Amino acid sequence: MTVTRILQTIPSAEPNRQAEIVLGPNGKSAGAYIEICTTDSVPVPQFSEIAGQRGLTVWLTGLSGAGKSTISAALNGELRKQGLRAEVIDADVLRTHLNSDLGFGKRDRDENLRRIGFIAHLLTRHGVIAIVAAISPYRATRDELRRRIRSFIEVHVNAPLRVCEERDPKGLYKRARLGEIVNVAGLDDPYEPPYVPEVTCNTDKETVENSTQKVLAVVLEHVLQMSGSAWAPHVRHRSELEDL
Repeated sequence: MTVTRILQTIPSAEPNRQAEIVLGPNGKSAGAYIEICTTDSVPVPQFSEIAGQRGLTVWLTGLSGAGKSTISAALNGELRKQGLRAEVIDADVLRTHLNSDLGFGKRDRDENLRRIGFIAHLLTRHGVIAIVAAISPYRATRDELRRRIRSFIEVHVNAPLRVCEERDPKGLYKRARLGEIVNVAGLDDPYEPPYVPEVTCNTDKETVENSTQKVLAVVLEHVLQMSGSAWAPHVRHRSELEDL
């Protein structure tokens, strides 16, 4: 099999730090191999301080059709308006490219999330707000990623299964009801909601703007606390959003 290696140097205070992504034919993942190579160790905060921003992972979990991608895109736009560096990691996009070798059984789902978590952790270490939109149905896996990344906010994008089925943006529920696919979270595969997420967005009752502002307020609180700076975000205070 022909294998292409894409070697990308990551701008940072750490010399010789590189990320390698191994791709097979047609740009598809050949084992979705990512390796970080370094010859010099520098404390994580130093990377972020040089960039002028501390990193953070914002992990949006919820059923398909709950609104994770929509809120992620809106949040990304709001953070950039604040002059903050942010990137969206959409699990559906990675499924198509980096993680195309994985299925939808529990073992593959867990591996998919560990790969996504690795990328989020890398971005977080380099002072970026990594916004992850992923069903991530298993509580234990999300908790594992929280422990590993540490600078981590969990957002439960919540909507009843009935509402998600009505939306069905990818046609997954319809196909599952027809018996064409299996392992759909919320139907024949469990979805384990977070016990105590930092934010809950009830998207069957809230507008996209309301949900986005709730997440934004909490993210900016964390960024402000971690940076220890006098930077003041232009956003409604969290207390103003309690009734949204």
